[in-house]
Amino acid sequence: MMRLMVVLVISSIATAAFACECGWVSVVNGQRTMSSDPPPLSSFELKSYTAVFSGRVVRLDVERVRDKQCEGCFTEDVVVTFDVSAPWRGVRGHEYVVRTPRSTSACGYPFELDQEYLVYVKKGTRAFRYGVDLCSRTRKLVVASEEVRFLETLKASTRND
Repeated sequence: MMRLMVVLVISSIATAAFACECGWVSVVNGQRTMSSDPPPLSSFELKSYTAVFSGRVVRLDVERVRDKQCEGCFTEDVVVTFDVSAPWRGVRGHEYVVRTPRSTSACGYPFELDQEYLVYVKKGTRAFRYGVDLCSRTRKLVVASEEVRFLETLKASTRND
């Protein structure tokens, strides 16, 4: 019985240690607070993204990647190909490819084939090579109407300048 309890405790600790946790920090009445919902998009924040677009997922490929810090270890990425319907920033052409971890516990975004998304891409780094993850603003297009209106307004105002 004691052995079973030790195994349960260890497995719950291991699960919690590798779970993806996301949050947005904001200041309310002088106090820093965390929220699972991002604040409204600003033109300043928009400039921090390599690419922003809406599009439909046309291909999902799984790629096995060798972990350079662990001999014989691998991770799996999902390489997602989009048919771009509306480019907002940094997109040329009608196709765009992003990478995300395969596992949501590693903050991989759970893209679905033939679904439409509003996608925010950050430049990856050597240690974290992903452009899109679960903690980004990326979301299904059907729930992003407010941000799409903001992006349309911003695009129209820059055309008139």
